[in-house]
Amino acid sequence: MITRLVTIGLFLIILVSPTQFSFAVKGAHLSLADPLIWLTGLVWVIGVIFKAEWRNKPSNYFPPLINILFQVLIGLSVFKAENLFAADKELFQIIEYVIVAFLLFSRAVSDRKTLDRLVSLFLV
Repeated sequence: MITRLVTIGLFLIILVSPTQFSFAVKGAHLSLADPLIWLTGLVWVIGVIFKAEWRNKPSNYFPPLINILFQVLIGLSVFKAENLFAADKELFQIIEYVIVAFLLFSRAVSDRKTLDRLVSLFLV
């Protein structure tokens, strides 16, 4: 059930990502994909916790070290930002894409059938 929900979330993320529609939250513009990524990520984390298979291969459930270092460097630059709110928003979205979306889509490519469908939808 969780895997199916995550797959549906991935399809929705790909479907709405190219749109230019966004909504304002306290001066920050968020696309439709932003809440979908976090919701799908939350469902995925719940599935990982309940399956407890992450104990066997924890490296499959964490981002690569280079992604984490990239986030740390970006996070350090926030301290020198002129507009702290804009910098925080950008850091939040970069974490969303480089960590959360990376983990979601990297798990999806392990299933060839799901990968083929996601690529087909993306190309459409």
